Amino acid sequence: MNIRGLHDRISTGLGTLKNKVEIESANNEHSLNILLETTFLNVLNVLFDYNLVNANLLSRNFPGIDGLDAENRIFVQITSTFSNEKIESTVDQIIDKNLYHDFDKLFFVFLKGKKKISKAFKDKIDSKIQGRFVLDFEFNLIDTNDVYRILANEQNIDKSLGVKKILDSVLYNIPQSKVPGFDFVGVSFDEEEFENVAELIETIIKSGINVVVNSKKIYEYFKNERPRYFDYLIMLFPNQSLDFLTKYIFVVSNHYIKKNIDSEKPECSIFLNCIEKSVKPQLVSFTTFPNKIKNKNFKNPKTLNVSNLKKIEEVIQDLFAEKPSLNYSFSEIKDVLVKLFPMFTLEVIADEKSYCLYNFKKSGSNSDLNLNYLIFGHEYRRNEVIEEFNKKYKNKFLKNLTVLLPKDYNQSTNLRIKFIRDKFVNSDVFYLDEYLFDYSLSRIEQTELLSNEVFISPFFEIKENIEKLDDIFDWLKNDSHSPVAFIIGSGGDGKTTVCQKIHDEIIHDFEKSIVIFLDAQSYINEIKHRERVDNWKFDLHSIFEICNSKAGDIDLTTFKSNFALGNITVIIDGIDEIISTLPNFSLKDFVEDFNVLKELIGRGKLIINCRDIYINELLNTDVDFSNKHKVFKLLKFNVELAKKFFEKHFTIEGEINVKKVNECIKILNEFYEDINGDVYVYSPFVLEIIVLIVENNFDYEEIEYVFNSEILLRNNSSDYLIYKICQREIAKKENHGFIIPVDDYIKLLSLAAVEKNGVFNDDDFISFLRKIKVDLSSEKVKNSLRDNPFFCLDKNGSYVFRFDFYNSAFKYNAIYSKIVDESGYSLSDSLINTLSNEFKFNSIIFRGLKNKIKDSDKGFEFYLDRIKKIVLEIENYKANENNYGTIFLKKLAISNLVVFLISISDNKFSNSKILKYLFEDTEQSRDELAVINGFYFIDVPIISKITFDFSNMYFINCHIDNYPQFLDCSFLDTTFFDRSCDISNIYSKGLDLKKITFSKNNFDDKILSSDNSLYKIISIKESGGESMLNYFKKYFKSFTKGNKLNYSIPINSLFVDKNFSLEMNEINNILYENGIISSFTKEEITMNSSCKNKVSKFLNQNITFAELNRSIKKIENLIIDGGKENI
Repeated sequence: MNIRGLHDRISTGLGTLKNKVEIESANNEHSLNILLETTFLNVLNVLFDYNLVNANLLSRNFPGIDGLDAENRIFVQITSTFSNEKIESTVDQIIDKNLYHDFDKLFFVFLKGKKKISKAFKDKIDSKIQGRFVLDFEFNLIDTNDVYRILANEQNIDKSLGVKKILDSVLYNIPQSKVPGFDFVGVSFDEEEFENVAELIETIIKSGINVVVNSKKIYEYFKNERPRYFDYLIMLFPNQSLDFLTKYIFVVSNHYIKKNIDSEKPECSIFLNCIEKSVKPQLVSFTTFPNKIKNKNFKNPKTLNVSNLKKIEEVIQDLFAEKPSLNYSFSEIKDVLVKLFPMFTLEVIADEKSYCLYNFKKSGSNSDLNLNYLIFGHEYRRNEVIEEFNKKYKNKFLKNLTVLLPKDYNQSTNLRIKFIRDKFVNSDVFYLDEYLFDYSLSRIEQTELLSNEVFISPFFEIKENIEKLDDIFDWLKNDSHSPVAFIIGSGGDGKTTVCQKIHDEIIHDFEKSIVIFLDAQSYINEIKHRERVDNWKFDLHSIFEICNSKAGDIDLTTFKSNFALGNITVIIDGIDEIISTLPNFSLKDFVEDFNVLKELIGRGKLIINCRDIYINELLNTDVDFSNKHKVFKLLKFNVELAKKFFEKHFTIEGEINVKKVNECIKILNEFYEDINGDVYVYSPFVLEIIVLIVENNFDYEEIEYVFNSEILLRNNSSDYLIYKICQREIAKKENHGFIIPVDDYIKLLSLAAVEKNGVFNDDDFISFLRKIKVDLSSEKVKNSLRDNPFFCLDKNGSYVFRFDFYNSAFKYNAIYSKIVDESGYSLSDSLINTLSNEFKFNSIIFRGLKNKIKDSDKGFEFYLDRIKKIVLEIENYKANENNYGTIFLKKLAISNLVVFLISISDNKFSNSKILKYLFEDTEQSRDELAVINGFYFIDVPIISKITFDFSNMYFINCHIDNYPQFLDCSFLDTTFFDRSCDISNIYSKGLDLKKITFSKNNFDDKILSSDNSLYKIISIKESGGESMLNYFKKYFKSFTKGNKLNYSIPINSLFVDKNFSLEMNEINNILYENGIISSFTKEEITMNSSCKNKVSKFLNQNITFAELNRSIKKIENLIIDGGKENI
């Protein structure tokens, strides 16, 4: 609070004490007078740095004196009644008792106020004192007015604080030790919000503000757990006065609504005190979904979260911030009144700075009917205006007088208008805004826009805070600094629905307020009907003119005045459509106009919804934009809101159809597959289409009989959702003369995904449009497309897809477009890069395209034929370029296409048949032998489980790399890979050597020499495992001495085969892992006793055992793998 607010508190306290003394003295109650002796001695100590004490506390008798300061030689008399007799009597007693020997200066304090003293009486007193002490009649006679005057003149905040603490301790039973700050706020809450309230109170106290509560639990909690803040917490006792409280915070929760807000008998004394004073509290809520509030006066709590203390601090600052006064001109009000009384003649009686007086006389008759209006200015001094009116105009203009005064938004109570009504008992006294509403707007009919439509209240983001719709209503009701708010989001996020909901809530719950809903199409049509549209200025005045026709053609001046007074809210829906339609509309100039005409806006509120791409551009270029205006970013739904949306749609007679809801969620999860942990991703428009699909039992033809797309599939839910989003955009643009087919829209988005990986600029955008052959003759073409819901602007000013799954979706649609239409998407480095690096088995793009083709009415043969053509096209793409990287990417792209074909194949086509169809060189094939040319199978994961029957195939120019199941394929003697082939990394740890069917005769020697693992596998396989068994016989014989098998032997006694590729330590580790060896060190190795008999039978009878077989298999795999294992 500023010092003006502090002095306001002091004046209230002094005035209250003065009135209490008058009332109680009139009823012979004098106990307060005694109490106030010490009180005002303390006040004088603060004002003049004295050390006055109550004379009654001293042993010496001081008749006629109430306070003494021996150090400064001051004595003070405090009395309720001002009279010459009292002054003279006090002076006589001081002289009689010779008190002037110890004291030099006498003060009088008059609790009920002082009066003028005649010169004769002053002279009489001076003659009695004869200079023995000082009584200065100008400075030493003090009343409550003087106390306030001294503080106001000095502007010393420490003195003002000191006086305020003294007054509070008397008036409100608040100990001076409990008021370190000079502001108070009453916090009313239910204890279900105890933890949140504790954080709220601590944050308030940290701001230097005292908190008043009536909860003993929270009071004791701060006393014991947070003692450093305890001095700022004040416990409200029964029957304690709360006159000092003018600010209140209500913490809204489910129980609080039930017990207080909507209760006929509220329980909380702080809540009741607020109601009695007619003070508007600050409502806050920590609960995500509190029960609906019925009481219109206490709706729309501001959303808070203890994890965001900054917002709590902002709420506290706003609560105590000084509100700007309402500026208006008398001439505008005069014009409105003239329109209200067309049959009367106006005479301006007075037109002063602080007030005006108008007389309206009935015209055209001999009637003496007169209407008089006394209108207070926005910076009036009430006593001066009343005094001047009574002096100059009361006798002639008091009859039929209506008094209009502005609201003081810093005055929490209704005392201002009550005071004026007391002074004009026989006149009508109104607040100016309420009077103009009642007489000019109240007859306007307002109808709902949403009717019975399902509405789920969304979340918003503003300056990184997550807020709710209630926060917008709180802004509408309480914010005096930001008259313009933008609700921004992408297409289909529900901006219009939110604005319609705001419109309906204002109609239902706002007192003396109307709302004008101006949709973009109405604005555009109105402008287009005007002459010389190109020269039309799009500003606040044009909005008023168009809104005025919507409001029933009331007088424009009346409209503007009511808007400035806060009686009208204007909502402009879809200004982005205006941007992309009207050629000379500039959003930047349009917004700048608000800053210039801020006084014209006054307390009016203007809500504009707009696609985020345009507002983000302004935010990126104007760092102060979000400080000048409220920008509510409408968030898409999260999982909880999406489920709630589905449940509301599929609830019949209170029963939720769980099956239908689950079907909706399944479609939702399929469409939004790759969201990377994002929370707010589900577009309400998409949810509506999903509901439509489920309602119609997935009968897409029933839902959309005419489906104009060759790229998108009607029966695929994800495609259908994309189609409907595009159709929605097309419908909006068709209204403004621009049409683009759905497939061109998909091609545009696919180009952005494939060519630029979803990050592109304006130049790229123009390039994409040229590629799909869109007419670029008009700038509005670009504007009509750039604000689509699939992408937005990032902080660097680049376009980006809003979510990664959009990027993936349009990549697999680009591939599909290439498959189904040879001219649909041109082969490029970017497309090959997408096919090679992102179209891998089971990737998002792979799965997306696979699911799409499952819903296609085209058979497998169609896709086989089309992909064969793409394979050939890739082979021939940049065929003369010898860059190894490009060649490898082409091979990888072909490999991924083969894997994809196999994954979607039907039972009619074996993998080998597909292989032959794609790669057989029919010119070189002969008899039963098929020549396979240019087959690439690279980076194929083992989970694909893809194998081939290579029987009767001769491979040339083929490349197989990192294909672990190659060894599981079927080979015959007629299978051969010639020296032009590359084979590498074909080993699988799960390989069963006994099941492999190939031999070294299936491969050219060059291949065997280039891939050592293949050679080793063949060697082990062709040995039948005998070499390994022979090795272990020699190994275990090392443990025998004579005919006896020993448990332990020196480690250097073990048999060592120098041709064996594994080190002895590795072999010992494997035997140890399988329980044959129990331990080994650098010196000694010990056999497991449980295996001794098994080893003996192996040596003497060639009987192998499980532990040995597992060890041999592990060793074979290590030999093939060619490296050491971490064991």
